[in-house]
Amino acid sequence: MFQTIVLCTDGSSPALNAARLTVDLACRQNACVDLVHVLDPIVAAGAAGFVPEAGVSAEITLEYAEEGQQAVLNCTAEILERAHVSCTPHAEFGHPVESIHKLAEQRKADLIIIGSRGLSAWPALLLGSVSDGITQHASCPVLVIRGEPTGFQKIVIASDGSEGALHALRAGMELAQDYHADVSILNVFQPQAVYQGMPRGDSSPGDYAARVKDAICATVDPIAKENGVSFRLCQEEGHPAETLVRFAEKNQADLIVVGTRGLGGFQRLLLGSVSRSVLHHAQCSVLVVR
Repeated sequence: MFQTIVLCTDGSSPALNAARLTVDLACRQNACVDLVHVLDPIVAAGAAGFVPEAGVSAEITLEYAEEGQQAVLNCTAEILERAHVSCTPHAEFGHPVESIHKLAEQRKADLIIIGSRGLSAWPALLLGSVSDGITQHASCPVLVIRGEPTGFQKIVIASDGSEGALHALRAGMELAQDYHADVSILNVFQPQAVYQGMPRGDSSPGDYAARVKDAICATVDPIAKENGVSFRLCQEEGHPAETLVRFAEKNQADLIVVGTRGLGGFQRLLLGSVSRSVLHHAQCSVLVVR
């Protein structure tokens, strides 16, 4: 499933946690890893402002920044190489989000892995600006790692019957097969919504909810059997993102899997509001599947 992985690093604790999880996933999937650190010219130039009285030139500041970049790549690459994971380091210079997207497209990546926050993020935010930008615009799935890497033993997959949810379901089930994980499928039922391929007609909210649940189960069952994975299907009402995050916390999930857009997503947006809200508020890792 994930044969080519782009791993983003900046040397921070979340990035090193992402590297350790990448080792585990790459070994299970026999994947090769492109390791990337992007030196932001704005950040590099700003560093010179801290020592103006020392007369440090921009050239020397950049040289120090590049040495730091190489040190970060070497440190992270060592984690991968110790596990005999094939790794190609990339030292890039430019806007981090744009550079990572470009590299992922050049390498035809199947997956981008990144920590939830880097060195410059506000501590109050659960998702840093670079992580946010990558998940917003990436053309391949993005795995945002949060917390210590423990593998994926309990996976929650969001499903609303949409095409995006189907892609998420397939990816989630394949990961569950690799990790022998427990799987919960959650449908957050919206009484006023009209679900794909399921006309509402004159159904009462209760009857319509049951029909939606049955239709989702009929979709999930063959994919689960194909991967040899057992699952439980749950249905709750409420705000989609809040309900999904709360459900994952209650069930001590290691991973939430969501599609980029579900019901009502604007086609011009690559990442729907529900997916983005889950990314910002989930306490566990999140896989966004396109």
